Amino acid sequence: MNRIKELRKQKGITQEELGRILDVGKATISNYESEKRQLTADILQKLAEYFGVSTDEILGLDNAKPEPIGKPVDPAEFPPKALIRQPLPDLENETALIPILGSVRAGYDYIAEQEILGWLKVEEAFPEAHPQAFALYVKGDSMAPEIRHNDIAICLSDQEIRDNDVAVICINGDEGTVKRVRYEDGGITLVPANPRYKAHHYSAEDVESLPVILQAKVIEIRHQYN
Repeated sequence: MNRIKELRKQKGITQEELGRILDVGKATISNYESEKRQLTADILQKLAEYFGVSTDEILGLDNAKPEPIGKPVDPAEFPPKALIRQPLPDLENETALIPILGSVRAGYDYIAEQEILGWLKVEEAFPEAHPQAFALYVKGDSMAPEIRHNDIAICLSDQEIRDNDVAVICINGDEGTVKRVRYEDGGITLVPANPRYKAHHYSAEDVESLPVILQAKVIEIRHQYN
């Protein structure tokens, strides 16, 4: 649950006043607070600047680690193959679909959600060439401006992840993150694009014991516009 309503009340302003600040209507603010309407990257940044907090705090991701949805995900079975067997919508000519399985925060300490949120159009031959391809919503701003909040990452689990590739990484079996991967000092360093975030290094022992699993290579980002 986001913290817009809580932060607005702390500031002592109404929905209408906040709407004027963001140049949107009172009803839009109400929908943002109830999460009936998704925050755009632009609105999220404006809220963070106005309230003087991080975008993660606006999204309610800064302190509490969310509970897993259903049964914990086995990293060896990521993405869950059963989900990909869901019936597909009708397609237009020369297009195909891959599942949007859920969302991965562009930061740390967040559990990857494993539910199909929708379908993404791709070229007709793409799923045949990469049957395990999937897409994910990215949350947060640690990969900005390279990858923005609510962008869609197209991921391939059948591709080798090389040094300096952007990838989906599973940590401790249930935490998902999108980061640039560097192989150094005998381990793996996960590097954010946003200079306000620090890189995290995992030694060879960490990679083995946590474990740190490179799940899929990110090959394309589709930006979401207002």
